[in-house]
Amino acid sequence: MAVEPHKRCGYVALVGRPNVGKSSLGNRLLQNDRLIVSATPGTTRDAVALPFRFKTRHGKQVDFRLIDTAGIKSQTKLASPVEYFSRLRSLDAIPRANIIFMVVDALDGVTQQDKAIAGEAVKENKPIVILVNKWDLVLKAFKEGDPATEMYKSERDYREKYERALFDRLFFTAGSPVIFVSAEANFEIDRMLNAAVKMNRQLDRSIPTAKLNALFNRLTQQTPPPIIGGRRFKIFYATQTGNRPFRIRIFCNREEKLPENYRRFLESHIVREFELEGCPIVFQLVGKEKHKERGKGGPLKTRPESRKSDSASETEFETLED
Repeated sequence: MAVEPHKRCGYVALVGRPNVGKSSLGNRLLQNDRLIVSATPGTTRDAVALPFRFKTRHGKQVDFRLIDTAGIKSQTKLASPVEYFSRLRSLDAIPRANIIFMVVDALDGVTQQDKAIAGEAVKENKPIVILVNKWDLVLKAFKEGDPATEMYKSERDYREKYERALFDRLFFTAGSPVIFVSAEANFEIDRMLNAAVKMNRQLDRSIPTAKLNALFNRLTQQTPPPIIGGRRFKIFYATQTGNRPFRIRIFCNREEKLPENYRRFLESHIVREFELEGCPIVFQLVGKEKHKERGKGGPLKTRPESRKSDSASETEFETLED
């Protein structure tokens, strides 16, 4: 009987601030100590790609390549040329990855630097899984009755408030899966990989055109776009034109009348409606004037995408070595 080939999930990158436990998580994934772990922030210098294989809950084998990056410091806190180039290499790893594991600290909460790092992944149109690491320390604090836990009813209450605060800060990543993990305690490690496998599958979905237009029609009627310059943004027709990231061409009255907050509103509802948690959405707006050009037989000129497309990721996904 022929052996089913291993599925591939491409490159996954662990990114985050220094000392949030990226290398410890990486070693859990690799099931060895190939990545240097130290309490001293900034121990990891290079972004390295290492292969590993994961067995899903259904028994299927999935191949990954893990990119473990150095902690990304704010530019104002770089103390040496080594740290400067280490930061550049870590940022360069984001475009290489098919899926981003954004690692934050369970005790520190989400910082301004976390927000900046997540913003880099969003700019590159990368799907994001948010990992709240060091959850074992939170559980320990509740078990020992740490005074810092007194303001919370329970560990569950802490978790819920943490997640709300996280999305208040990282509002542009709404819809990304949030997984509370612990590298030290080997807690929920399989769950983070299952999330990556699911997301990789979601990235190739097709959005039915009729359902997409019905969604837009319902949203714009229930919550109309704001009036800008005496006119309101209006959608005539929309259709999916690509994947990785999801690209949706919207024929509208005036492309400049779509405010950023309403764009995020539409994107978040697409993610929710079609179960695309963590998957980036890119709108290609075609204003009425350009739509008329197409009707006259002229070339259809669309506004350049506000975010880069990820055409390279599909190639990387197909050419990984076993």
